[in-house]
Amino acid sequence: MHRKESKKLTPGISNKYVYEGNQRYVEQQYEEAQKSYQKALQSNPQNTKAAFNLGNAFYRTRNWDQASASYRNVLAGSNVSRDMQARTFHNAGNTLMEQKKI
Repeated sequence: MHRKESKKLTPGISNKYVYEGNQRYVEQQYEEAQKSYQKALQSNPQNTKAAFNLGNAFYRTRNWDQASASYRNVLAGSNVSRDMQARTFHNAGNTLMEQKKI
């Protein structure tokens, strides 16, 4: 397969892992969801949905530092919608409250 063709497939593969992660998240299998979201990010580091959902899965397992890091990754992205920014700031704030940092 040519390099260009493999790059075209990456977003689809990444989204497949996000879908799998979402299924695990709904089933409250948060550690499994984390693994799927991490695979999505390995496939496409620019996948802000994967980073956001990974933060949410870390939040559910009370892993505040990794949740915060995931939310920072979302906000560092260049193609983040205003809606995604707002939801990320909201969740990042909740994470800081859980850590009693605000």
